[in-house]
This record gives sequence, structure tokens and C-alpha cells, in this order.
Amino acid sequence: MPMAPFFMKFPEVAARETRSIFVYNHDDLPDGEYGLLELYCNEKDCDCRRVIFNVVEAERPDKVLATINYGWESAKFYGKWGRNPALAKENKGPFLDPLNRQTQYAPALLRLFEEYILPDSAYIKRLKRHYEMFKQAVAAAAMPARNQNRFDGRRIGRNEPCSCGSGKKYKHCCGQKENAGIYF
Repeated sequence: MPMAPFFMKFPEVAARETRSIFVYNHDDLPDGEYGLLELYCNEKDCDCRRVIFNVVEAERPDKVLATINYGWESAKFYGKWGRNPALAKENKGPFLDPLNRQTQYAPALLRLFEEYILPDSAYIKRLKRHYEMFKQAVAAAAMPARNQNRFDGRRIGRNEPCSCGSGKKYKHCCGQKENAGIYF
């Protein structure tokens, strides 16, 4: 599942709504501001309902200190989605992503996430909204251009087979949908 940063598709929203944690006098972390950069799945047909956070220092946003994987659905959902009930519990809730490099600060950042971020139901709703926005943008980008063959970019004739693969003529399939509500 390829992940892409939320701010790449929605820079204005990300600038307003990216969450930060301010840390002072913490035993396991240096003082400072830590940003939670959201990444979402970039696959059109995937419905993983999760976010990956790259946790970075505000002063050094290029250095990822922890990668936290968070799935907000039930273990039952992830068992069905991943087709492996044994891994369902691991996919629910926050955990340090085993596929990404973690620093010595990662366990402390995960604890902060669990203690201060998860209880904020408004923020969890925001993550779900960001997920829906992102998935809609991915789906829209995957749609072929209007009245164009998706393979070679040429215009489709009305009586040619539709490029969606339905087997119908274009005028009785996607051409009809495109012209719905248009009057000449």
C-alpha cells in the first residue's frame, strides 16, 4: 500500500490542521515541538481506513523520528480487510510501523500519541475526514479524461465500444452519463 503525504494533495488544509505536540521537561524526549505529518494510502481501490504519521521535529522536518501507523476501525474490520484474522489486532490502533526506521525517541512519541492524541475525539474525526478527502482525490485522479480513450488519449467515437470495458457502445454507456443534463 503506497502512502502519500496529505499536504501534497491539500496543502492549505494541512497547513491549518496538522497536529503538533509541544514537549517540555519530558524524561525521554528533548524539549520542542513535534509535528504529526499524515500519510494516506494512494491506491484507488484500497479501503484500509488508516493513517501513517511521520513524527518530525518542527526545527528539522526532514528527519523522521517515529512512524506511527494508526487504524481507527475495529479488529473485526481489519481481519476482513486484510484477509488475515490473526493480524487484525495488530492493524487496529496505534503502533510503531515495523517497515520504517524508528529512532530512540519512537517509543516515547508513541506513548504521547496514545495519551494525548487518541483521547481527542474531534481530532480522530478530523483524521477520518482527511482520509475521505484523500481517497476522493485519488479516485478523481484515476478517472479517465472526459470522452477520451484511457490508453492512447484519442477521442472516442459515439458508435465505438466504450473504453470502460462494458462492451456497450460509447453513446449508450459513458457518453450517455456525460451528456446527462446538457441541453443544446
